[in-house]
Amino acid sequence: MAYDRLGLVAASDPTGENTSYYELNQQMQLTPVDDPQLAASLLASAAQPSDVITVDAASVLVVEDGQRY
Repeated sequence: MAYDRLGLVAASDPTGENTSYYELNQQMQLTPVDDPQLAASLLASAAQPSDVITVDAASVLVVEDGQRY
């Protein structure tokens, strides 16, 4: 990753075990990058905590730092 690229990690299953890493550049070109360590690092540092999201039949609720969204 660098200042001119956005790193994205995509998982093909809900466990997050099988991931792929991509970078989006300033020209909006999405390219796959074969770097499992970088993907794991990005996933660990930016993953949304699972206990802050509540889903029911009518809504999705996100609670962060005491704020409800």
